[in-house]
Amino acid sequence: MAGSLNYGFVNAFMETVSAVTADPSVELGCRRVENSKEYCYAYNSGSQDATVGYGVVCSGLSSYSMSLSSAIGDQLFGVVQSVAIPSSSYGWLLTRGVCTVVNGTSDGTHIGEGGVTGGGKPLVLGAMGTFYQISTGLTNSTWKVACGVPIEDITSGSSGKAYINCK
Repeated sequence: MAGSLNYGFVNAFMETVSAVTADPSVELGCRRVENSKEYCYAYNSGSQDATVGYGVVCSGLSSYSMSLSSAIGDQLFGVVQSVAIPSSSYGWLLTRGVCTVVNGTSDGTHIGEGGVTGGGKPLVLGAMGTFYQISTGLTNSTWKVACGVPIEDITSGSSGKAYINCK
């Protein structure tokens, strides 16, 4: 419940990770592990709905507010998994584990644009919550923040499975 000051991981919840509410149902920043996946409770302070498979960044309004407005190379805060989190709503973000991610489109302007191949080369957060793969020899690829690895091939503009670690 809001105001209960839960610290660390909470083991018993009265809601699922697909719960989305207009008012907080647990403390912001609360963490939980379910089916070997780690989640963090956050607030969508952005103007856009955060949909399944998209990565989000901290918005700066509070330590647990997030926004879909990412730029290439931003630090990933979490990935929306079970259900979309509308603007001005609270919900659970996956922060570690196997999840669905959306690959960016191949428009020639994004670092690592195009298809993603499973295993090997790391993923980075790209523009507007999509993910890209760092390619060997790619200009400026060394300063990107790796946030996971794909476990299957993902064509440009599609979604697929990846292991994500936001820590």
